[in-house]
Amino acid sequence: LLNTPGVINNWEEYFTVNKRGERTVDIIGRYDADSIGFQEGNLSWKNFLNVNLTDYTIVPATQRFTDPIYYRQDRLDLVDSGVFWLSATPDVPSKQSDAAEERVCTWAIFRNKTTGVMYAHFNTHLDHVSEEARTNGMRVIREKMEGFRAEKGYSDLGIVATGDFNSNRMTDAYELMVSTDWANVNMQDSLYCAPEDHVVNEGATLISGDLMIAEDLSDYDSGLAIDHLFASIDTLDVRSYKVMREGDRDNPRLAASDHFGIYVELNVGQGEIRRDAVSNRERAAFGEVTVDGEKDAVYEQSTVGTVTWANSDNKVTLPKEEMTSASYSFAHDKDFLYYFIEVTDYHVSTAGADRIEIYYNFLKGSTNPKEYTSATKADGEAGYF
Repeated sequence: LLNTPGVINNWEEYFTVNKRGERTVDIIGRYDADSIGFQEGNLSWKNFLNVNLTDYTIVPATQRFTDPIYYRQDRLDLVDSGVFWLSATPDVPSKQSDAAEERVCTWAIFRNKTTGVMYAHFNTHLDHVSEEARTNGMRVIREKMEGFRAEKGYSDLGIVATGDFNSNRMTDAYELMVSTDWANVNMQDSLYCAPEDHVVNEGATLISGDLMIAEDLSDYDSGLAIDHLFASIDTLDVRSYKVMREGDRDNPRLAASDHFGIYVELNVGQGEIRRDAVSNRERAAFGEVTVDGEKDAVYEQSTVGTVTWANSDNKVTLPKEEMTSASYSFAHDKDFLYYFIEVTDYHVSTAGADRIEIYYNFLKGSTNPKEYTSATKADGEAGYF
């Protein structure tokens, strides 16, 4: 993402378009991708990239939109391109009634100059406010993909989709994209289709709060995974996946955006899901639970997650040794969902760490209810909530 930081410490020194632009161009140069999908590319950003991203050319049809696609003109021929709106009338400028603003999906079809191989690149940015708008927007994209090969006359066309989907892997929008109920195009998350030994930095793509100046970007994993690259594995084989947790070459603590990019390598041919996505999700075990502050046997059957609090408002970045950390597991019976939080290192300097805010989103749920549990602890103390 390009135009995302907002009000950040040391803005003029580190985070103007020129400063972040230099960083962005340098990071892109380390990967040398054939095509790139950007989000929130306003006019200032596109002007900068058009001048400084010298190896790439913007797809003309995407020039006036904030989700442009750039490509290597020395490697690829642009065969076709366009845009559609994520609404009930996708072929004309329009907005969903429940969306915060107009959203589009840009697309381009490329042909490799050397091999003649073709692929389509879809790029989008789903709504940041409404979950219903995100789900409906993804449905529009998926429906467009279903008829795309027949419409364009390329029966074996590979398709990739990049974007800030504002949707983690437990949401309806995500499930809609990777559903196998679609008859014509099998789109899957490239993370789970790459060989496991070729996956780097699996996890967060969003940098939370003011952490654009982070302790160590390469180790950062406290945000959400809401940016994805999907691929049609009936025609494309994913060979590698990487969340690009890299910053400024001279000062690696400085990120180019509050989102990390995703880099994926693909070959033409039949792909596969190499890891079960569901097995990698945190799951609650089922069984009887006694609420007494002690771990029941059922907890040992559940997956365990980790929690780290910087502070309550995410405005100050604390050294890792001053951050409160904990692990959690959870279980359920027919009536309740139980969380067991084990605080491993509590620090009073972490504002708000005497309260745990739990968000949970079931696979087909549409809301995020929250519960609060409070406790008082001394600095450095371990214990349970």
